[in-house]
This record gives sequence, structure tokens and C-alpha cells, in this order.
Amino acid sequence: MSDRRSSSALRRAVRLAHVGLGAALGLLVYLPVALSGGLKIFLMAVGLPLAVLSGLWLWQQGRIRRWFGRRRLPARTGDRGPS
Repeated sequence: MSDRRSSSALRRAVRLAHVGLGAALGLLVYLPVALSGGLKIFLMAVGLPLAVLSGLWLWQQGRIRRWFGRRRLPARTGDRGPS
């Protein structure tokens, strides 16, 4: 149950970040050019890639988690090697 709760909390946090980044990118479109100088550079260099990555995570979360799950080494239980 704890894994499911942490998974939904992570999804909610990623969703909020994605919506916030989308709002910031939308704000960039409607701001006057004089006000958006440094903000435009920041959003294009940082905001847009983060929005894309968070969107991909929300869309393909299960597949990404399975892919990373397969790459982990199996846990070793009780094997301490030569003593």
C-alpha cells in the first residue's frame, strides 16, 4: 500500500510541475517582448525540456518504471560468499 501511495504522490507532483511549466510557457507567449528577455532564455533552455520530460513521464510512466526495474540487479539474500 505504501508503494501505491508514494507512486500516486509522485504522479501528482509531476503533474503539478508539468501544469506549472505549461502555464509559464503560455505566459511567455502573452508577455510583452520587453518583459520577457531573460525569462524567455530560461524557459527555452530549462522550462521546455522539463515540460517535455514530465509529459513523457506522465504518458509512459508504467513502461519507464518497468524498464528501470529490469535493469536493477536482483537482491542477494543470505549469500555472503566464502568465509
